[in-house]
Amino acid sequence: MPSWATVEVDGRFLFVNKGTSGNGSGRSAGPGFYLAILQDGDFACLEALDTWLHPDVSYEQFKSRAKANNANLRLQSDVEATYTTYHGTRLHFVIWNGPSFTRPFSGADVLRVEYGSAHPNDRLGDAGNIQDRFLNGTILNSTGNAVVEIANPGLRQT
Repeated sequence: MPSWATVEVDGRFLFVNKGTSGNGSGRSAGPGFYLAILQDGDFACLEALDTWLHPDVSYEQFKSRAKANNANLRLQSDVEATYTTYHGTRLHFVIWNGPSFTRPFSGADVLRVEYGSAHPNDRLGDAGNIQDRFLNGTILNSTGNAVVEIANPGLRQT
């Protein structure tokens, strides 16, 4: 972990609180995030929650829901798994360790995403379900060979 990350260990989870406190306006005082890292043997998966976009979520709420939503999640090589985020989005993925007959390297693939109740911008680009591009998401997109577009949906600028 980087030196800036103060890690809290809770069972199979590591948590990092880089959130910012509210300023009384219902908005966060500035950018920040919470991390939940689930470790299972040689594998891990990570959830990041943007505290600027979701100032109503406390660190304790985030930790509690990450553990409850994923209490039975087991990470195994070449076995599909599902991680459920704070807002109920279900990420179906597979992780593999080492080469196999069909895959030359270690890696991971997101197989599909079932979107929960998070911010509507989280669904932009249907990032988890379109896989024929190098980048396809809310902020980063590839629009052609060697072309990366950086978007700000809130300002409607690229």
